[in-house]
Amino acid sequence: RHEASTWTLRTGSPYVSPEQFLGLVRAAELGYVPAKLRVARILLGNYSYVEPDIPRARKLIQESIVECGRYEKIGCRHGRVEKAFAEELLQVMTLEQARQVVVDDGICRGMTIAQVAEKRPVNLRFYLIPGKSKNNLVRAAAQLVLDSLQKAG
Repeated sequence: RHEASTWTLRTGSPYVSPEQFLGLVRAAELGYVPAKLRVARILLGNYSYVEPDIPRARKLIQESIVECGRYEKIGCRHGRVEKAFAEELLQVMTLEQARQVVVDDGICRGMTIAQVAEKRPVNLRFYLIPGKSKNNLVRAAAQLVLDSLQKAG
């Protein structure tokens, strides 16, 4: 049953009842990585039972990636699987959600990716340089917005 539940958390539909969502939130608060990732996936979506919350989703994803990295270092295969899922989760972000991501370091700290794209578009490339931005969500958002600008321009 536990394996099936974990698999559903990873691959199942993001829809859950409001009661199930509260249960997932409690499990996420206790540090259960699949629950953190499922809650983040729901928070990035557009579901009637919960308001989108990109900063909270970003925090949950980043915590999961860090925790999975620790598991991976000690040889736990689940750490690699969950880390890959966390990185995949970043791919479900819409362009509008990407534009709302707030930069948390560098000269553009505190600006949204949309503001960076408008005022300092060259800086979007900075976040794509390996090692320059440790925040995977900022990196993913910068890539999404940069791709959209290149398609438009």
